[in-house]
Amino acid sequence: MTEEPNATLASRDTVNRACGILLERHGMSQDQALQRLVRDARDAALVRISQQLIAKVPPVER
Repeated sequence: MTEEPNATLASRDTVNRACGILLERHGMSQDQALQRLVRDARDAALVRISQQLIAKVPPVER
């Protein structure tokens, strides 16, 4: 039962650290950094899901 809150805190810490890196290296605001992470995650998820779908579908024989 305590694993879920710990995982949530660890995830939040990871996101905050990544935002901090973007703030420092790219001069972004906190909002901009979080928006970039969300956009990149969405794009990565879309690519991953697309790759999984393609892998499941047999090639078309010609």
